[in-house]
Amino acid sequence: MLWCGYARIGGMMKKIFIVLTFIFISLLSYSKEPLEVEIKFFKKEKNELSFNKEVALGLIKIKEKNNPKYEKFLDYIDSSLQKKGKVKYSTNLNFEKICMEIFSEDNKLLCEIKLPDEFSNILNEYLSFTSDKEEAIKFLKETLAQNSNLSITKNNGKIKILEEFNSIQDGHKIKSISEIILKKELNENQKQTLLSLKGKELINKYKNYMESDISKNYTDGKLISIIEYKNSILESITIFEENNNFKQEIEYTDSKQLDGTFRRYENDKIVEEIIFENNLPKVKKLYHQNGNLAVEMPVKNGKVDGEVKSYYENGNIQGILYYKNGFLIHENEKTKGTTY
Repeated sequence: MLWCGYARIGGMMKKIFIVLTFIFISLLSYSKEPLEVEIKFFKKEKNELSFNKEVALGLIKIKEKNNPKYEKFLDYIDSSLQKKGKVKYSTNLNFEKICMEIFSEDNKLLCEIKLPDEFSNILNEYLSFTSDKEEAIKFLKETLAQNSNLSITKNNGKIKILEEFNSIQDGHKIKSISEIILKKELNENQKQTLLSLKGKELINKYKNYMESDISKNYTDGKLISIIEYKNSILESITIFEENNNFKQEIEYTDSKQLDGTFRRYENDKIVEEIIFENNLPKVKKLYHQNGNLAVEMPVKNGKVDGEVKSYYENGNIQGILYYKNGFLIHENEKTKGTTY
């Protein structure tokens, strides 16, 4: 992706790939096909620290201490934190110079970071396939030239990073606000240890210092999702849709993100719930508009398996069906002909 070069430098975008697939079942359809309930998650784990985390942890100061290009920026960071316990700066992607610019709180240029050659190569390749280069560059600027505002605060030994990213995509204003809290400041030995690690080893070590990370994402001023990490592990996702009338959320109950609960709401009322273990659905529940349980079905290996119960809105049981490996094998005679 064209964005990847900038993301690698700044670590500005948190990318999580999640695919949710649900095959809704009708209990009384008596289909010849097995009734299935499926939920799939594809997650991309973090494998590097963002530029801003490295600044907050003091790693950039060590990595670039002999780099004159960073001197002004690092002096600004140190001076602000010593005087106020807080520092603010902003970043901007400059297409003409193929670099990321860093500005002080009063909008003075502090630093220019050249983007990887990969970014420039992909950009040039993209432009070679378009006849209207000016329009193409304008489109890329609107889509990729993400501006960000950042603040780092040190208080009672903890570090808080507040990041705000703004961009335009397909004519829509996109905003992402992230609040990261680190448990403590690192000593020199801890910093050197982090600098010596890469990939999963680096992230696993970083988890020891990371307390929480909450991101809120907006489109045209409307909240569309909330993503929460604890100890650098994805803990929950809430997705809003259709003017916030509908909401989906995933809440994890284990550190490996294999167990948890998916819920779907309409007008803040729960309509569906799937409990999953080892990333496989175990129980699916549907709810009446009054919030009472409507249907409860056990699931095994992705297929309805066991005693399926339906309920009236008042909570009384309405009927029982028995499924094996997705197929109806028995219906309680007292409930024959009923629906849920």
